[in-house]
Amino acid sequence: MRFLGSEHKTPRPPAGKWYGLVIMALFLFACEQAPIFDMISREVKPREPRVKGVPTKMVLYEYETSKYGMYVADSSLHRYAAEVPNGEGVWDKGSIPQPSGRIFDLAATKSYLYALTDPDSPRLYRFDWKEMKWTEVKFVSDNQGYSRLQTIYGECGSDGKPLTDSLYLGASNSAGAYAVFHTDGITGLTLIPSTTGLLTGAAYDGSDKHYFATDGGGVYTSTNPDTLGFSLVPETEGAIKGLIQLPFPSSSVIALRGDGALIELNSGSVKKVYEAADNSLSLTGPAAVWKDNGGNTLLLLAVRVSLSGSNSTYGYRELDITSGFPTGDITLKEPGSDPAHSTADDNKRYKDTIEPKPVNSLLQVPSDRTLFASVQGRGISQNNTDGGLWSYRSRDGIWQWNAEE
Repeated sequence: MRFLGSEHKTPRPPAGKWYGLVIMALFLFACEQAPIFDMISREVKPREPRVKGVPTKMVLYEYETSKYGMYVADSSLHRYAAEVPNGEGVWDKGSIPQPSGRIFDLAATKSYLYALTDPDSPRLYRFDWKEMKWTEVKFVSDNQGYSRLQTIYGECGSDGKPLTDSLYLGASNSAGAYAVFHTDGITGLTLIPSTTGLLTGAAYDGSDKHYFATDGGGVYTSTNPDTLGFSLVPETEGAIKGLIQLPFPSSSVIALRGDGALIELNSGSVKKVYEAADNSLSLTGPAAVWKDNGGNTLLLLAVRVSLSGSNSTYGYRELDITSGFPTGDITLKEPGSDPAHSTADDNKRYKDTIEPKPVNSLLQVPSDRTLFASVQGRGISQNNTDGGLWSYRSRDGIWQWNAEE
C-alpha cells in the first residue's frame, strides 16, 4: 500500500558495490571481446603475387661467378638474387634471357639452367650464363616413343645448390609407360634402361652415389651416371615422391614415400627412419632444409592431410634435424606449434594462410634466408591471390605466409 505524501524507493546497493558491478561488467565484456581482438590481430590480407598461377619448382643457378640466383617460372622466367649491399634479394634485375615457348618446369646443374617448354609439344632447353643463350637439347638417337616430356631434375645439395652436371628427364609414351633419360650437359639425352614410373627427384650423396626417384618404380642408383648403369635400390619400391640430401651426415639422402614414410639411403644401406602413425597424412614430394640464425636446422616436407573423402589440408611439416637425423620416436610438427624451433611464429596464422593450399616446391634462399613456396591455388579466391609464389616475411609488422609481391 502506498500512502499519500509518502515515497517508496527500491533499495539500492551502496556506492562501492555499484562501482564493483561496473568493473565486473567491463571485465566480462573485455573477456568476451579478447578472442575477437586476437582473431583480428592474426588476420592476413591476401596479396597478389608477382609470379602467378601455378609456378614451377624453384632452383638455384650460378648466373655469374659465385653468384647464385633463385629461378622460378610462371610460363616466363624470373630471378631473385642478392644484388644490393645489405644482401637482400631483388627481383628480375639485369639480363634474364627467355627460352622459346612457355616454361612448365625448371632444373639446374653446375653448368646449366634447364627449362621444359610448351606442354602440348614439349622441348628441353639449357642456358649457359657464360654464353648468355638458350640451346635446345636433343636426344642422342631419338626419344624412342617417349615424346611427352614431363619433369626434369638436377642433383642438388641440402642448400639447393647444384652439385654435378647430371640432368634427368622423365617422359611418357602414348601407352602411358614411363622412361628416364640422362644428359651430362655435353652429350644429348640418352635413355636409362629398365626404369619405370614418373621421375620425381634426383640427388647426389656428396661421396660416390647418384640417385633418382620414380613414382611407382622406386629409387635407382649408380656410381657413374654417364654409363647409365643404374640399378633399383632394394626396399624402395613404391610411390617415391621426392629425394633430398641432408646436411649431415653428408653421405645421406632421404627418399620421401607417398604414404608418409622416410627412407634413409646412406653408403649403400637402406633404412626406414620414419613411418606416419596417422594414415591420413601423405608426403607429396617437395622438401627443403631450413636454417635460422640461432642454429636450428629443420627438414621441411610438403604434405596432404585427408580430413574426409573429399576434403584435405596441405601445407608442410617440420622435422628438427639440428643435431642430426633424430632416432627413436619422430614427430613431424606443424609450423608455429613450437615457435622457438620453427619456420613460423604462429600456428594459427600458418593454418589460416598456407595450410589450405598444396605446396609444389619449397626453398630457402641462401643469400638472405628467405623461405619461398610455390603454392597451388584451389579456385576459391579472386584477383590472382589464390596461388602463385609465396614467401614468409614480415608484412605490416606481422610475420606471415603471403604472396611474394
